[in-house]
Amino acid sequence: MKILLSALHFGYLRNFDSVVALLAERGHVVRLLADEPDAFGGQALAEALVARYPARVSWGFAPSYEGERWFLVARKLRLGFDYLRFLEDPYFAFPKLHERLAERVPRGLLWLLSIPGVNSRPGRRLLRRGLAALDTAMPRNPAMDACLADVRPDVLLLTSITNPRAPQLDHLRSARALRIQTGISVYSWDHLSSKALIRVLPDRVLVWNDTQKREAVELHGVPAARVTVTGAQCYDQLFRWQPGQLREDFCRAAGLPPNRPYVLYVCSALTPDPREAAFVVEWVRSLRRSSDGRLRTVGVLIRPHPERRGEWDDVDLDGLGPVVVHGRTPFTPDARSDYYHGLAHSAAVVGLVTSAFLEAAIIGRPVLTLLRPELTKHQEGMLHFRYLLEVEGGLLQVARHLHEHCAQLSAALDGTGEWVAQQRRFLRAFVRPHGLEVPATDLFADAVEALGASESSEFEVADATSRLRPVVDWIVARSQDGRVVRPLLFDTREAEKQRQRSLRLAQHARDKHRRKRQRRQDRAERERALVGVRRQAMARKAAVKRRKVAVKRVKRREKRARLWSKRVERMTFLGSLIRKRIGI
Repeated sequence: MKILLSALHFGYLRNFDSVVALLAERGHVVRLLADEPDAFGGQALAEALVARYPARVSWGFAPSYEGERWFLVARKLRLGFDYLRFLEDPYFAFPKLHERLAERVPRGLLWLLSIPGVNSRPGRRLLRRGLAALDTAMPRNPAMDACLADVRPDVLLLTSITNPRAPQLDHLRSARALRIQTGISVYSWDHLSSKALIRVLPDRVLVWNDTQKREAVELHGVPAARVTVTGAQCYDQLFRWQPGQLREDFCRAAGLPPNRPYVLYVCSALTPDPREAAFVVEWVRSLRRSSDGRLRTVGVLIRPHPERRGEWDDVDLDGLGPVVVHGRTPFTPDARSDYYHGLAHSAAVVGLVTSAFLEAAIIGRPVLTLLRPELTKHQEGMLHFRYLLEVEGGLLQVARHLHEHCAQLSAALDGTGEWVAQQRRFLRAFVRPHGLEVPATDLFADAVEALGASESSEFEVADATSRLRPVVDWIVARSQDGRVVRPLLFDTREAEKQRQRSLRLAQHARDKHRRKRQRRQDRAERERALVGVRRQAMARKAAVKRRKVAVKRVKRREKRARLWSKRVERMTFLGSLIRKRIGI
C-alpha cells in the first residue's frame, strides 16, 4: 500500500515517526510531504527515516500555493469563519480563542460586526454561512491535483489540517476530488479544541481518546462512525524507554549539583506573550524563601519552549542558587534522550500548560502547576487545559498560591509515589484508552491499513460553474490591486503595516518635496551669488579698462610732450644756426 503523509513541516514527524517506521516495517511505501521548511531541525527526522528504510520511505515538499492568488483570500475567509465560530458556545467561555484571532481576521469582517444587529447570534450565523459558501466555491490547486494524480497514493494522511496557516484543507479537497482515501490524524492534545475547523469531511479521523472523539463529533461535525480512537502514538516510546545515563552524570552534564534533587520546569508556548521567564524567576525566588530547607537549595532545570528560546537570552539567574537553562528541541535521538533523562531524573515536574505534563506522568514523575490570575486565559481559560483537571480526576497537582504550591512540592520531594495511581487512571483514559499495555502505534497503523482497504465515501466537489464562482473570481481579482476589496481583507497587523508604509511614503514625499524646494532655493542663492560675482568681475574689468585708458592718455600726453620738446629743441637749434649765419 502506498501512503502519503502530509504535514505543514517536518517538525510534525516528531509525533508520527513511530507510525512511519511501523508502516515501513509492514511493507508499505510511505511518502513524507511537507508544505514548508521548518526552523527546528525536523528535516533531520525525515532524513533519518529515509536512511533507515531507503526502499520504503521517501520525502519531499508539496506543490506551493504561493502562486495561487485565491489561496490568500481563502485563508482570510477561513480565519474569519473560525473567529466567528469562537464567538459562539461552547467557545465563548474561553476568550483567548477569539482574542488571539482578532488581529488576524479581515478588517471587513470586524467592520461588519460593528454594525448594529450583525454581531448577534443570527447575524454571525448568516456571516458564517456566507464565508463557508465562498470557501466551498474556491478553486483547487492544479499543481496539487497533478501531484496526487502522479503519486496516486492509496491513503492521504493529513497531520496539520487544524493549523490555519497550512494548505492541508486544500490537499484534502484535491484528494477527495480524485477519490483518494483520506485520513486526518490529530497532532496534539489541543488541536481539536482550540484550532481551525475541519471544513471538509475525510474518510477517517484518528484521535487519541474518547474526549477527542467527542470534540470531533460535537465541535467539528464529524460523524461518529468516521472517528477511530487509537491512543496517543507519539508517547509509545516513552512507555518502553529506560534510562541509559546515571543521574549524577546527567546532572554534571546539565550543570547541576549531582548530590541534590532537582525540579524540572517545562516552559509553554504561551500566546500572546506573557513573559513566562519573569514568572519562572519569581517562582524560583519563592522556593528560595520557603521554610523547607530542601526547596531553598533544590536544583532547578529550566527547559525553554523551542519557539521561545530567545526569551531567556537576557534573563539574569545570578543569586538564585543552582538554576540552569538547558535543553534542545527533541528531534534528534541525542536531544530526545537528553529530554527523557531530564524528566526521569527529576524529583518533580512543574509548568503552566504544556504537553510535557503527559510525558512526565508516563515516566512517573509528579506533575504540578500553579494557577495565577494573570495567566487564567492560558490555563483555565482554555478548554484543553481543563481536561488535565477533570478527566478521571485529573493529572495535575494544582495550587493557587505560592505557599500552597511550595507545600505540594515539598511533599513531592518526599518521593512517596502517592500520585502514581491517579496518573495511571488519567493515562488509561487520555493516552492509552485501550489499555496501558497496548501500544497506540500498532492501532494507528491498523487503522491506516483498514482505511486503505476501504472504499472512499462520496464527496461533492465544487463545480467551476458554481453560482458563487464569479463572485470568488471577482474577490480574488480585486484582492491584489482593488482599492476596496484589498483593504477590507487586511487584518489588523497588515493594516497597521500598510498604514506605516503609507506614512513612510508620505514622509518620503514630504522629504522629497523639501529637498526639491531646498535645491531650488540653493540654486537661486547660487544664481544671486553668481550675479554679484559677475557684477564684481564686470566692475573690476571696467576699472581695469579705465586704468588702461588713463594710462594710454598719460602716455599720449607724455609722448606729445616729448615730441613737442624735441620740436622746440630742433627749432631752437635751427634758430641758433640762422643767427650764426647772418651774424646776428
